[in-house]
Amino acid sequence: EVDVRDLLSVQFGADLYMRDRASVSAPEVNLTSGYTQGLGDVRDISVNHEGTKVLFSMRVGIDPDGDEEDQPVWDIWEYDIPTATLRLVMGDIVTANEGHDIAPHYLPDDRIVFSSTRQSRTVAKLRDAGLIDPNIQTFQALDEDQEEPAFVLHVMEDDGGDIQQISFNQSHDMYVSVLANGRIMFSRWEGMGNKNAISLYSANPDGTDTQLLYAADSHDTGTDGATVEFLKARELDDGRVLALLIPFTDTSGGGDIIAINTTDYLNNTQPNLPNQGVLTGPAQVSVATAPVSTLPGFSVGGRYAAFWPLWDGTNRTLVSWTPCVVEYIDPATGLRDLQRPNAEACSVADLTDPMAAELDPAYGIWAYDGSTQRPVVLAELGFIITDIAVAQPRSQPVAIRDADVAGILDPDLLAEEAGILNIRSVYDVNGADINLPASDYQTVADPEATLADERIARFLRVFRAVGIPGEEILPDFDDAAFGSSPNVGMREIVGYVPIEPDGSVRVKVPADVPISIEVLNKAGHRISPEFPRHQYWLQVRPGEEISCNGCHQNAPDVSHGRSDGFAAVNEGAPYNGYIFPNTVSSIFADAGDTMAMARTRLDPAALELSTDLVYQDVWTDPLVGRLPDADYSVVYADITATPLPEMFSCVPWAVECRVVINYEEHIQPLWEVTRPVLDAVGIPTTDPATGLEINSRCIDCHSRRYPNFPSIDPALVGTIVDPAARGQLELTSNASGDEPTHMLSYEELLNGDEFEQLDPADSASIIFDLVDDPGGAIDPATGFPQQVPRIIGSPLSVQGAYFTPGFFNRFSSTGSHPNWLSAAELRLIAEWVDLGGQYYNDPFSSVP
Repeated sequence: EVDVRDLLSVQFGADLYMRDRASVSAPEVNLTSGYTQGLGDVRDISVNHEGTKVLFSMRVGIDPDGDEEDQPVWDIWEYDIPTATLRLVMGDIVTANEGHDIAPHYLPDDRIVFSSTRQSRTVAKLRDAGLIDPNIQTFQALDEDQEEPAFVLHVMEDDGGDIQQISFNQSHDMYVSVLANGRIMFSRWEGMGNKNAISLYSANPDGTDTQLLYAADSHDTGTDGATVEFLKARELDDGRVLALLIPFTDTSGGGDIIAINTTDYLNNTQPNLPNQGVLTGPAQVSVATAPVSTLPGFSVGGRYAAFWPLWDGTNRTLVSWTPCVVEYIDPATGLRDLQRPNAEACSVADLTDPMAAELDPAYGIWAYDGSTQRPVVLAELGFIITDIAVAQPRSQPVAIRDADVAGILDPDLLAEEAGILNIRSVYDVNGADINLPASDYQTVADPEATLADERIARFLRVFRAVGIPGEEILPDFDDAAFGSSPNVGMREIVGYVPIEPDGSVRVKVPADVPISIEVLNKAGHRISPEFPRHQYWLQVRPGEEISCNGCHQNAPDVSHGRSDGFAAVNEGAPYNGYIFPNTVSSIFADAGDTMAMARTRLDPAALELSTDLVYQDVWTDPLVGRLPDADYSVVYADITATPLPEMFSCVPWAVECRVVINYEEHIQPLWEVTRPVLDAVGIPTTDPATGLEINSRCIDCHSRRYPNFPSIDPALVGTIVDPAARGQLELTSNASGDEPTHMLSYEELLNGDEFEQLDPADSASIIFDLVDDPGGAIDPATGFPQQVPRIIGSPLSVQGAYFTPGFFNRFSSTGSHPNWLSAAELRLIAEWVDLGGQYYNDPFSSVP
């Protein structure tokens, strides 16, 4: 069964055939059999706009019994029709073998855009930073399902030279085509967090201005609301986009063929800004001749695997289509019902007929004009035609050359390999102002109306994805390294920046790296639910500035990520030279500037991220009213007794900055460090009654048995700690019984525990507190409900620090553990759980 996310799969015995006309009687020529010898595969056909050359992907010399890692790579080939010559585009076999290359497409300037696992720019940056062995030439990060290397977009010259990576997704970017306006359109598989969907994106051919095109919230538009994906999209003459609507699996590699109005819509029922209140959808409509099911099982209208518009004004398209053919099997005997036809077209009645069994698909090529289909290549049972192209001239799209884009790129940022992220207001959520505690962002932005401590959004955290190498690099890697939230993956902090009073942010970020963001409160906790996790990877190319209006919530059928989706709530300054109300006159804005834009234009240093939470009030004018808000900072340097997070190129901050937090190295030591209570002159204090040192070391209490330590009564050393006294929490570094590669403290902090108590009959023993099985299980011996240990909740959550305020509040000056952990230590714990509470955020550290 085909899985559309499995791009390394092969169909043995595939070849590329050519006919000189679209007719059943036309002779055909096998163009590739001399190379494949029946042990190859061919996919992803594309033709240049002159109709003279054919690009495709081919895999030759496949061993049917070999392992995937021993198989040849997918390569890009070109067939020149006038000269009848076939060539490997990357003539250098060493270069060709550096990765799998698929889905090639000609750009209007004759370069080739394609999808590849070579990840050339990503590998170069890792090698330059010293993060991988310089002898490793083929590091290929896996997709977010950890199944195969991620395919991302690259561009090269038509001779295979000057290969440049242009997309930096963590999962596949695939099926590229070129729109009439010169932008590229492609399918992007998004697998961040709980996302798992393939939507349509667009970008300039150099990867700048990458943004959503369509369908981020339209994946419930299959048959009866079934989940579907959007693949193989191509633009039609009328500006609509033709796409294959197909689930990940279980439909024999076929789906419905739909036409989408991407000009006016972001989603099936979400128009863009100019059409809001005017259009209601649907944006997409099936163009099949009969209803196609995207559910497993019968599809009365058959299914489509590929298509190629003719772009000749006739509205004709060639399609790869299989009819639905059924036979009737007696379920009692397993024999064919001889009283009924052996094979006939499916009908609606077959959907509920227990004797109806669908035959294997047989995909042929058909000419389709919008209402009828006629055969071009007759189908054969057991064969599938996966790709089609027509070699005829068609209109040339606009050519967007890198030089055209370079005119808008900042040369200093280009040299620094950095870009800029410009957010007009984090309070702009789905086009609405959600300012808290005030009702509008202008009130919050006014220093006379709102103090800094009254603003809920105080800092922005920028973090980056961590690529996970395959087993050829880390053969002993274990998924337990991810910890309790494997779907989140591993992450590194890039830095922090204060959010300006109007909610705006303009900050320098690393280019050519998958990054994302989180909105934080003053303590550095990700705010929720007002600002849920940003479940998309952003990318910025060197010298580029990307802008967005604000944030979003997971509203049904409402997407952000496209520039014409919503109007910006924060309109910015009304005119040049504008002074924001009750602010200093030294920061003046140009028309349309947000506070962040005005500040960073006048003070470029304000663009820099920091590894620390640092706030200084640069806006309040004491000559107008009140005094400025007090400076505020929580810095890593205040953590003096335990190891700091691993930092690379962070002091001073540079675009290569990476802050890595691993549980064993950076969180566990917090529970074990000595914390003596000091007197006024810094001398450790003792209990006058016992003469023992007063110490608030975490594991003194949060252990199964009292440790041998100066603050512990020697008579107690080695005896069991009452579970109530240790708060049902152990923070020792002992191995967990649930996951031996994890420390016990990690499991208890994030996954909870079974409620324990001292045995009333033997105070030296611990027993479980038993309750009725929540599942209602009955003990057959007694007839009463089965007794199981009571489960208690976890003190921390991988959802983030904001979801477990009780843990952090106990360390406040009025909590049960007043100031036992410093603000810097609490901030470290908070950012660790905000990132997902991973056990490791460095895959190489997880392997001995």
